[in-house]
Order: sequence, then structure tokens, then C-alpha cells
Amino acid sequence: PFLDDALSLFMQAGNPFMQIKVLIEKAQIAVDQGKPEEALRRLARAEEMATGESFLSQRIAIADTKARAFAAKGEHQSAYLVLLQNRQNRALLQKEINSRRILELQTRFDVEKQRAQNALLEEQNLRQQNQLKNEQRLQRYTIALIGLLVVVCGLLSWLYFNGKRHQKRLEQLANFDGLTGLMTRRKTMEDAELQYQMAQRHKTPLTAAVIDLDHFKQINDKYGHQTGDNVLRAFGRKAQKHFRKTDILGRIGGEEFLFLFPHTGTDDALDMLERFAGSVRKIPDELKIKTMQVTLSVGLVDATSFSNMTRVVAVADEALYEAKETGRDKIVTGQPSATDGQSQ
Repeated sequence: PFLDDALSLFMQAGNPFMQIKVLIEKAQIAVDQGKPEEALRRLARAEEMATGESFLSQRIAIADTKARAFAAKGEHQSAYLVLLQNRQNRALLQKEINSRRILELQTRFDVEKQRAQNALLEEQNLRQQNQLKNEQRLQRYTIALIGLLVVVCGLLSWLYFNGKRHQKRLEQLANFDGLTGLMTRRKTMEDAELQYQMAQRHKTPLTAAVIDLDHFKQINDKYGHQTGDNVLRAFGRKAQKHFRKTDILGRIGGEEFLFLFPHTGTDDALDMLERFAGSVRKIPDELKIKTMQVTLSVGLVDATSFSNMTRVVAVADEALYEAKETGRDKIVTGQPSATDGQSQ
């Protein structure tokens, strides 16, 4: 998923070099997963972009991965032919590097030689007056060069900090929901899995809750979608203010949320959620809509009682469904089954 997001961003930015790099990475993963055909398709896309002398090193990397894919398919002759051709490309790349080095050395030599000749001619032919003029001219050039360097440094600094701001903005858009300010579903599930693994490894408590806003569709239908959005915004603000910085607070659906509380047992989590639910009931007063009601149904589980995060969410969903079916505006604690206990 991370590479898919990266490929999409680099396609939007029009950066073929990074697109090729991501496609090669995805192809290598496909080979490792036993999907050589998929790897070859991705490499074909990369080859379409890697045209021209500036992509020689990228074509070498593509060929190496392509040979691996052919070998994984059992087409060893094709893999050999690709590597043989790639050997020529490597030689060409090395030759190009060597040529650049020779040219650089030759240029340095010519510059030094010219400097020596100019110094000798100036020493022999220039009089004191010309020397003074040259010194003045050199001084002007130096000032101009310093000014140019200052401008260039300022421009580079602006580009660097602007790039950092742009990167931070992209991360914000990718990881946080624009309406509620809570984590997106993808970011929530990633962090939830990480916290689950840490809790299992260190034998620390971890509580998960799946939360649903009761009758949210009726709020949208009766008061309008703008009011519904305002309710979600208020919910997000209250969640960020009410819970700890270490808690995982994510929006995983329209009006459905997944919260995880590290180092917290179900009793403490229940207390926090009950206080939070009381705060959410005040949203209509804050929005000045007296006839509206905003309540929560919650499915609560001890995450460490299950063998994987998928079961944690599934059982929390079942508890949430029970809360809805038995009247809503309540918290129901889900219990592991016999199978869960055996797995654990």
C-alpha cells in the first residue's frame, strides 16, 4: 500500500525516475511472492519510461529484476540473455563514467595550464596601471559572484523548506481525515497492528473500541449534510481533547470509528468512553439544535485476548451490533470465544 501511494504521488508530480524506482521495488516484491508474471508487467511499464541516455542505470536495475523474474518462471535461457545484455549496459555505463572522469581531469588540467599562462603573460606585459584596473575589475567580479551565491543559497533554502512543507502536507492528507482530524482507515489499521504486536510482545494491556454515531443517517436527512459534517467535526475535536496523545483514534467508515487504548485495561477504557459519551451528548447544545440527539453505541474488547487484530475488530463489531440491537446509546463488552482462547 505504501508503494502504491508513492507511485500515485510520483505520477502526479511527473517524476519518471521515482516512478521507475517504485515499479522495480514492486516487481521485486512480486518475484519474492512467487508472481513473476506480475513482476514482468510492472517491469514492462518501467521500461516504457526508461528511454534515453539518462535512464541507463535504471535500465540496468530493470534488467537485473527481469532476470530474477524469468528465473522464477523457470525460463533460465531468457534470464541468461537478459543478464548478458545487461553486462553490455554495465560496461557502457562504466565507460560513460570513465569518460566523464577523463573529461573532468582534462578540463582541470587545461584550466590550470591556462591560468599559468595568463599569470606569466600578465607578469611580463602588464604595467602597474593595467594591474590596478585588473584588480578593480576582479573586485567587481568578486562582489557580483558573492551576490549571485547569496541569491542561489537563498533560492536553495526556499526550495528546501518549501519541499519540507509540501511533504508534511502530503503526509497530513494521507494519514488524517480532513473532516474529523482523526486518522484515516489505512493509518489507523497500520498503527493498530503495531500496537497489537507490541502489547503481545511485552504482555501489556490493550483495549479496542469500535464506535458508531447512533441514527446518523437520520441526522443527515432531517438537519442536512452540513449539520452532519458539523457533528462529525465536533466529535473529532472532542475525541482529540478527551483521550490521550498515545491513544489511536481513527475514522474507519462514514460514522464509524476505531479507538485503541495502549497500556489500558477494559475497566479504565470503559470509564473513559462513558465520560466521552457524556461529552458527545452535549454536541446538540453546542450546535444550538435542541431537537437533535447525538449518542454513541460502542463495542469494547480486550485486544490481548485474541490471536490477531482482525479478530479484535470483528468481535468489537459484534459487540457494537449487540449495542445497536439492544437500544443503542450504550457500551457492550465483547468476549472471546473458545476458539479465540485456544489460539491465544
